[in-house]
Amino acid sequence: MPNFSSMPNLERLNIEGCTSLRKLHSSIGAFFEMKFLKEFLLNRIGIKELPSSIGYLTSLDILDVSWCLKFQKLPNSFAYMRRLRKLYMRGTNIKELPSSIGYLESLEALDLSYFSNFENFLEMEKTKFLKDLLVETAIKELSNSIGCLELLKTINLKYCSKFEKFPEIQGTMKCLSRHGLQNIAIKELLNNIGCLEALRALNVSGCSNLKKFPEI
Repeated sequence: MPNFSSMPNLERLNIEGCTSLRKLHSSIGAFFEMKFLKEFLLNRIGIKELPSSIGYLTSLDILDVSWCLKFQKLPNSFAYMRRLRKLYMRGTNIKELPSSIGYLESLEALDLSYFSNFENFLEMEKTKFLKDLLVETAIKELSNSIGCLELLKTINLKYCSKFEKFPEIQGTMKCLSRHGLQNIAIKELLNNIGCLEALRALNVSGCSNLKKFPEI
């Protein structure tokens, strides 16, 4: 692994597939010098966490730690990454997210698929530009703040086998067009689901506990 402090103009860093990599070079702590980095791709490597100094990457647009099977922790310094648009954490071992995730004002895509140990969702009212939310985890419910995300287009909750309750849908969710609820534990859909005028696809296949379907 090279010394990153000698690359201040780096815009894209891809170390995907380095499965034997257990620790990032110590120079990674000098993130404040990498002020132009926009894409940081770490898929399928062996790290357990990211250093708190990642918060210095204020220009970062995309962060991908998908399928880092030993990855367990995100630092609270995420709150400083105000330009982050896409955060992919599919197939990691994270049990909880730092509350600072809810303050990523530019976030458009959040992928929490295959989070087998993840149970508690965050308040997301600050992520007003969020468009795609993929949540295939052990959560039982979403926070009420989901209903405040006016630009949200896709919610995918398939295979959340413990998911029992969806929060009240606000009239502001005017862009929601795809809603995946396959194989979850929900017993009924909200009566006002018919208010989602942009909804084009609703999948509730495999919901064996579903007893009531509202008028649409």
